[in-house]
Amino acid sequence: MSSSSKLSFLVKDSMVYGLSSAISKAFSLITFPLLIKNFTVSEFGIIDYFMVLANFITIFFVFGQDSAVARFFYNSETEEDKQNVISQSLSLQLVGLLIFMPVLWNSNNIIKKLLINNTEALNYFKIILLQIPFLLFINFSQNILKWTFSRKRFLFMSLGYTVIQTTLLIYVVLISKQGVKSVFYVSLLTNVLFGLIGLISIRKWIIIPVKFDLLPEMIKFALPFGAICVFSAFSPTLERSFTNLILGMNDLGLYAAGNKIAMLIGLVVTAFQTAWGPYSLSMYKESKSIDRYNLVLKYFTLFICLSIFILTLAAIPVINLMTSSKYINAFTLVFPLTLSISIDAISSITEIGISISKKSYLYLISNFLSVTITFLLLYILTPYFGIAGVAYSVLFGKVVKSIINFILAQKVYFLPWNYLTSTKIIFFTLALCISSSIINNKFGILAFYCINIFGFITLLLYGWNMMITNLQKRQLLNYLKNAF
Repeated sequence: MSSSSKLSFLVKDSMVYGLSSAISKAFSLITFPLLIKNFTVSEFGIIDYFMVLANFITIFFVFGQDSAVARFFYNSETEEDKQNVISQSLSLQLVGLLIFMPVLWNSNNIIKKLLINNTEALNYFKIILLQIPFLLFINFSQNILKWTFSRKRFLFMSLGYTVIQTTLLIYVVLISKQGVKSVFYVSLLTNVLFGLIGLISIRKWIIIPVKFDLLPEMIKFALPFGAICVFSAFSPTLERSFTNLILGMNDLGLYAAGNKIAMLIGLVVTAFQTAWGPYSLSMYKESKSIDRYNLVLKYFTLFICLSIFILTLAAIPVINLMTSSKYINAFTLVFPLTLSISIDAISSITEIGISISKKSYLYLISNFLSVTITFLLLYILTPYFGIAGVAYSVLFGKVVKSIINFILAQKVYFLPWNYLTSTKIIFFTLALCISSSIINNKFGILAFYCINIFGFITLLLYGWNMMITNLQKRQLLNYLKNAF
């Protein structure tokens, strides 16, 4: 293919997979009001906790094999070689399940001590554990469908799963009025169904391996990616465990609600990151690539920080619309949680040097330090500041991670970033985030709104006067005039 054809192919794939991911997240936002309005705050916290735990255990069993399969799959010449790559990796993951699943199932006393304090916690864990193999199959099959460019089957797996699960939840929660356990049974049923459909959809790629000659290299390649993914997945589990341990079930539910509201920013971030990956890597060899990188950094930072202020100002109406008055105190979490998501997204721009240099193992350093800092801050801040302490612990952990990734990226692949403007915007937003929390505690909600309106207007004026040229201003004003 020509260069333009390749770029078009990448964009098309990004739209397909990015769109399906965005729709899946959008459906989870649809089920969010359904769950939150039909369960108590504590019950919603329990549901969120075990869903996050299921994700963590699945990622632990995969442990980077998805990255290893992608790398060796594209390095294989024949269909038989590709079948061996896929089948040997799947065999390894199945062996891991056969060894450790019985251990987890029978370690009742140990597991009970690690879980949240609830009489049904062990039963919920058992239901979650039953679905782990099928979650692994879903993850595995979706990756194979993506790498073999089976777009229709991928979309069916991705969107079909979301539609079926949402439909079943509406039935058991809204119509049958069943309890918390029914939500986990719906999850189990959906995962079993689509886990088996996933395996059937990739059956041509699965064989019984005669030998396992590729596994040593695949394991070696997967180790750093596995550690990175486990660290990333461990952090949300850690946050919720600390919230429950120190503050209790009610605050666990409030924290879960705050995270769901912050997902609105997550939709924007997902769309951006899906497009940024292929865009950045397809042009890094061009002489003027850094000019484009700097433009993306500057304008995305301004856009996402303005979006944070908008969502923060709209937090109370959004919470009232999507939840109920029981969750109104979750509005104080929206600013720090959306800012932490946004800093992660901005960091994906400035850390591009790590991807270009193919030294992904460096992410281990930043992820380890980020989780460590988050853990320490949770221990220090949560007893004094409650769930706000949890949110700010996560935020400062993300800040540390972003700074370390930037430094490491510059060491392995130097790029002349013009980061002064973006840094000013980020620190201004961070300062307003901290200030608004303090002001809300001392002077109330009206003062909270005033400082956020001030922040939004100041940032908007800064962007208009300092970041946009006169020509761009005229073009934008003409466009708005014609549009309205």
